[in-house]
Formats: sequence, structure tokens, C-alpha cells
Amino acid sequence: MSKIDDLLLTQFDVPVSAYFSLTEKQKEEITRIIITQYLKTLSKEPELAPHYTYHLDYQLSYAIKREDFEKADMIKRVIEKIEDLFGKFE
Repeated sequence: MSKIDDLLLTQFDVPVSAYFSLTEKQKEEITRIIITQYLKTLSKEPELAPHYTYHLDYQLSYAIKREDFEKADMIKRVIEKIEDLFGKFE
């Protein structure tokens, strides 16, 4: 998840620890940037969406376990966006 750290520092000039001080609009922009990367593959191979959400769900659990709630929130937003676009997977 260091890509998220890099994104926050390069695009928004904030450390991960300051994530919750961002506006909802800024958080949505971060989600948009991240999901754009996923869509490069998913638009060509939408059948991979369940694999992406499975992997992200694992990362979400790990972030929560480590009490890294900023990253957990970002991951959750990305999962929700993938599910909005491709459907929910069990």
C-alpha cells in the first residue's frame, strides 16, 4: 500500500496520518485516482473484478488489524467503487 502513501504525498502533499483531515471531495479524488489504475485492467478483463476485491479485502483486514485506519478507509472506498461498477461478489 505504499502507492497510497506516495499518492497522498505527491498529489495532495499530506502524510497518511493526516488523511482524516481531508475533505470528502479530496478523499473521493484519491479514490478516483486509485480506481483509474485498476480500470486500466478491469475495462479489458472485467472478470478479474472479484479477484481484485478479494485481494483488497485481505489488505483491508490487514490494515484494520494494524490499526491503520486511514489506509483501511481508502481501501474500503476502492472496494465499494469496484463493486458499484462491476457488481458485488461473494
